[in-house]
Amino acid sequence: MTEQVRIAPSKRPIRTSTHSPLADVFRHAARIASQVRRITGVTSADASASQAAVRFLEAVVGVEGRVVALIGTGKMARIAAKSLRPRAEIRILNRSLARARELAGALGGQAVPLADLQNVLAEADVVLAATAVRRPIITPPTLRAAIRRRDGRPIWLIDLGFPRNVDPRCRHLPGVHALDLDELAPWGQRPLSPTVHARVEHRIRHEAERMIASLRPGASVDVAILRETAEAVRRHEVGAALARLPSLPEADQAIVDKMATRLVNRFLHVPTERLRSLPEGTRKEILQQMVEGLEGGPG
Repeated sequence: MTEQVRIAPSKRPIRTSTHSPLADVFRHAARIASQVRRITGVTSADASASQAAVRFLEAVVGVEGRVVALIGTGKMARIAAKSLRPRAEIRILNRSLARARELAGALGGQAVPLADLQNVLAEADVVLAATAVRRPIITPPTLRAAIRRRDGRPIWLIDLGFPRNVDPRCRHLPGVHALDLDELAPWGQRPLSPTVHARVEHRIRHEAERMIASLRPGASVDVAILRETAEAVRRHEVGAALARLPSLPEADQAIVDKMATRLVNRFLHVPTERLRSLPEGTRKEILQQMVEGLEGGPG
């Protein structure tokens, strides 16, 4: 989920600058998430939806000797597969059969083409779906055809995807037991102690206030001045460097220009994020010093 938040600005339908204040908020939230997790003492494996799914299966369904199909070869699928082997018979499906074979080979499972999904649904006891897709992979028509071949045996569908990998209408088919991320929440990490919970709440509230302050118009205007100054310096320095390399091909010149842009953006990200959270008077004073330093820097 943290990774989805981090990359969200680059995935939005309306394309704007990835260095906008709102984009900075998303990146800051993703960065703070790991710090908040350290406060809780919860490891990424313990907190994963995959582990919650495995705990549920162990307690409710049982995994010994079961046929478990994993759709996807990403981190969540790998965590689940490692936790279930060798107790369960693992089958791995993926759009890339080569990747499915790679994971299957590492874990002693069986790779299956995604085109054989209906056959897998007819045979598996449990299906864990963990892929990044725009539309559900498991749909009522496909599942209905598989159910006719199951002789009344129930099937458990664990949807670890976001957006959903399993069409919600599948829940209404006979013999189908489906769970999504929300329903797996009770099987996640044990509740935090009151003391730790209070620390986490305080940190989240503090960071939220900082991010809200960063979106105030005045802060954005001030930061824009700094970025415009830095961009002017960047263009001047790149121009001066390329002037000393007259024989450099245009493609290589573009690489130099792009590298300079990326360096400036990377160097400015943390300072501008910090500037937005400062009181107006302090922000303007520091900003003036930074702009003067850029404009009067070594040529």
